[in-house]
Amino acid sequence: MHQVVVVDGHSTDATAEVVARVRPDADFVQQTRKGKGNALACGFEAATGDVVVMFDADGSADAAEIDAFVAALRDGADFAKGSRVLTTGGSEDITPCATPATAP
Repeated sequence: MHQVVVVDGHSTDATAEVVARVRPDADFVQQTRKGKGNALACGFEAATGDVVVMFDADGSADAAEIDAFVAALRDGADFAKGSRVLTTGGSEDITPCATPATAP
C-alpha cells in the first residue's frame, strides 16, 4: 500500500483522533464542502498513487475484495467496482430504492 487518505466531513465523533491512533501514517483531509461527491474529490486530489481505491467506512463493503479489484486494474481493466447493497453489506444509512414496477 502506497498511501491511506482519510476524508472527514467535519465530524464530531472523534474520527481524527481514531485515525491518528490507528493509522498515524494516514493523510487526514477535511472536506471543503458537504456531500459524498466533494469527499471523493478531496480524497482524489490528495491521492498520489497510480491506483485509487475508494472505500466507505460504514461497513457496507467487504475490504477483503480490494485485492481482487486492484488485480483487475493491474491486469488492464480501466475501472473496478463493487456493490454497497449486497446482503453482506451493513450500512444503516443507504436509502433503499423503490422496486421498479413490472411492465404489464
